Amino acid sequence: MKLRVLINRKTCIGLFASILAVLFSPLTYSEVLSCSGSIVELNVSPKLSKKSKAMGALLLTGGGYSAAEWGYTEDSDIFVPGDNPEKEAIHMAVIGDSTSVDFHFGYLLDMTWSMRTKKHGAWFSDYDDDKNSPYSLVERVSRKRPVRATNYARVVGYITKENYPGWVREKFVKIHSMSQQVDSLLSKKERPELLMIWIGHNDMNWKEAIGDMSWSPEFSESRAKVIAAVYAEQLERIISDFEKRQKNFTIIVMGLVDQRLFLEAREQAKKAHRNGSKAFPHCEGGEKFFESLRPEHHFGMIDLSERVNKNFESLVNIRNRTLSSNVKLIYSNTITNKPLDYKILHVDAWHPSPQGQSLISEAMFPEISAAVEEVLKR
Repeated sequence: MKLRVLINRKTCIGLFASILAVLFSPLTYSEVLSCSGSIVELNVSPKLSKKSKAMGALLLTGGGYSAAEWGYTEDSDIFVPGDNPEKEAIHMAVIGDSTSVDFHFGYLLDMTWSMRTKKHGAWFSDYDDDKNSPYSLVERVSRKRPVRATNYARVVGYITKENYPGWVREKFVKIHSMSQQVDSLLSKKERPELLMIWIGHNDMNWKEAIGDMSWSPEFSESRAKVIAAVYAEQLERIISDFEKRQKNFTIIVMGLVDQRLFLEAREQAKKAHRNGSKAFPHCEGGEKFFESLRPEHHFGMIDLSERVNKNFESLVNIRNRTLSSNVKLIYSNTITNKPLDYKILHVDAWHPSPQGQSLISEAMFPEISAAVEEVLKR
C-alpha cells in the first residue's frame, strides 16, 4: 500500500511524538518510494491499521526527510548523489554506539523518541539542511563523489553484552550490541567498501562489570582482554566475509575517545553548570545510569580505556599479517589524540554537541577521504 504524508517541519511535535513513540510499535515498511520537499511516499505493511500507518508515518517523517536529492531506505541506508553524480559511488558504513548517532541524555520521553527514530545524524551521516546541524562525513565525501552510507550504530551499543531482552530492544528502545550490528551488516546483499568501527565507550563502565569486587590493575587488565576478545570475534566475522568476495574493502578500527581528556572536559562543564551556565542542564543525570562517570570512579575509566585502545591497535597489527589482498585493516587514533574542549559537549556533558560532531567529522575527513580513493583504485 502507498501512503503519502504531508509534514510541516515547523510544527512543534516533540512531546506528542515522544508519547507516540512509547505507545506505538515501529511502522513496518518496505521502502521509501519518493521524497520531495515535505512529501514522503512510503510502502507500508498491509498488516497495520490505518491509524497505525498514519501514526507510524508521522514518526518516520518527523525527523525531517526533506530534501529531494536524499534517498532513505530501511536499515538506515542513505544515498547522496553529491556534487559529481557521474563519478563512481562509494558505499561507507559505521558500527558504533551513541557517539555516532544524534543522542544525548535528558528527559525520558525525549530519549525514548531519539532511540527509536534517529538512525542518522551526528558526525557520520547527518544530512539535515539545518545550518546548526553537524557537517557530516557523508556530506564532506559527497562533495567529490556519490555516497551510499549505512549507519548501524545504536544508543547503548556495547561490545561485551547483548543489552536488553529482545522484545524490549526491538519494540521499545531500538538498541543493538556490536554483535547485532554485525548481524545486520552481514545480512545485507551488498557490503560497504569502507567500514568504520567506533564502539566500546559504554564498556568503559567498569563499575557495572566489577560487581562486589574492588578495583585493581589486574581487574582492569582482565576486563580489557575480555573486551578485546569479544571485539576480535566480531571483527573476524566481518573480515572472513569480506575475504570471500571479489571486491576490495577497507576497515578502519577507531580508537576510543581519550577518557582522561573527556572526563576533564566533563568536570569543567559541571563546574560551569554549578556557576549558573544553562548549557548543561542534564550534566548530573548520566551518573545515575553510568556509575563510572562519578568523579571517584574516573581513574578506572581512564586506565581501562588506555588498555583497550592498546589492545585494539595490537589486534589490528597482528591480523594484518594474514589478511587477504582484497581487505585492508587500519587502526586510527585520530579521535583518541584530539584535544577536547568542554564547550563542544552536549547538554548532558557526556555526548558531543552538534558542534562537537562536526569537529569529529572534520578530524576524520582527511583519513577517510584518502581511504575512499585508495579502496576504489586498488
